[in-house]
Amino acid sequence: MLNETHAADAQSWVESANVKDVDFPIQNLPFCVYVSGAQEAQIGVGIGDQILDLLACKKAGLLDGLSDVIVQALTQKTLNDFMGLNRAQWRETRSHLFALLLNEGELSARAKSSSGEVLIAQASAKLIMPMNIGDFTDYECSHHHAVRMRKIMSGSSKPLANGFYLPRAYHGRASSVVVSGEPVYLPLGQIEEDNEIPAYKPSEKFDYELELGIIIGTGNERGHPIALDDAENHIFGFCLVNDWSGRDIQKWERLPLGPFLGKNHGTSMSPWIITLEALAPFRAPQTSPGDDWPEPLDYLSSDRNRAEGALDVEFEVFLSSNKMRADGVAPHKNSSNRLRDVHWTLSQIVTQHTSSGCNLRPGDLIGSGTVSGPAPHESACLYELSEGGKKTFELPSGEIRSFLEIGDEVTVRGASQKEGYPRIGFGELVGRVLPPATKA
Repeated sequence: MLNETHAADAQSWVESANVKDVDFPIQNLPFCVYVSGAQEAQIGVGIGDQILDLLACKKAGLLDGLSDVIVQALTQKTLNDFMGLNRAQWRETRSHLFALLLNEGELSARAKSSSGEVLIAQASAKLIMPMNIGDFTDYECSHHHAVRMRKIMSGSSKPLANGFYLPRAYHGRASSVVVSGEPVYLPLGQIEEDNEIPAYKPSEKFDYELELGIIIGTGNERGHPIALDDAENHIFGFCLVNDWSGRDIQKWERLPLGPFLGKNHGTSMSPWIITLEALAPFRAPQTSPGDDWPEPLDYLSSDRNRAEGALDVEFEVFLSSNKMRADGVAPHKNSSNRLRDVHWTLSQIVTQHTSSGCNLRPGDLIGSGTVSGPAPHESACLYELSEGGKKTFELPSGEIRSFLEIGDEVTVRGASQKEGYPRIGFGELVGRVLPPATKA
């Protein structure tokens, strides 16, 4: 639902928020949790290159007018309590913060006069995990990814039949989800060598996977599935996700039960949570995978989902090596990707997750799955780009890659852009591959 908070001509008294193509204009207002100096973790809101300190806002009387339950939730050390409220309360909060940061009005004048107390430069803050993640689940949303992976792994160009009817998923491990900038250790695991005999060693086919993270807000009661057209009322917002994969470990272990150690060693997420409300101008029709795909079953189908179930988000993935950084060489762009190229919508993913009666809780993280597009160069992971390691590509430093090596750094950026509206950025997600934390 579009309202005054999406007005394209709105400007903030925080001047850095008015710069063209800034990630965090006043129309965005992403949430984070941060620490600075000796202070404890607290909730903030991104505006330009600053963070609005919500605890300081409360002390300055700038949250007066919001209900006590909202103010209490906004002044905790994580976002879980605020995520556990409802969509009407999230919208009320957004409107209040928008008025507080707007360049005109009585509330904004009070906020501006307190700017030294309520603003902190992002450069001087450390962004940390914004919520306690109870569960992490990873999906497969792109039929382009499914087709290419199936062909590489089995030689068949036809996906498995269940992929035509449901977004497939596996349970991840929430304990190893880390925020951008945290170490990513090359995993150890069993890798098949010859004649179905494995060896225990570091992964030699380490990969990234570009995904969108879906962050659950209001939960559902166990035994009560979430209907498709109600799913968005349970989505608080989104982040960038890199679901690192040891492809050789995954290959040996995946049958018959699916991936485990090839995935559970680490998943990275960006620290900024972009709300569903901020992305309202970027709704789009669901993308059809083709006439040869059957219609979804009734519980995964609705007119509304077909008409506006997709979101238009653009991504870029960059890679740099130790040598490139030492030589001052800019990161190499590996791919550009769009969320609109995937088939299953975010609402369908949430509905499928709860269709068995599974209960979701505030702060649960769901990975959309690899956001690969129709062309091979739009693949959102190295396994697709290298065709399982058969192809190589050259970095600007002259180094050759099929998969990641120790010291490689992957940077993901995302944004929604549309003529007539300000750009809504996601910040960035960075992870550097380090040697295994322990040796075999």
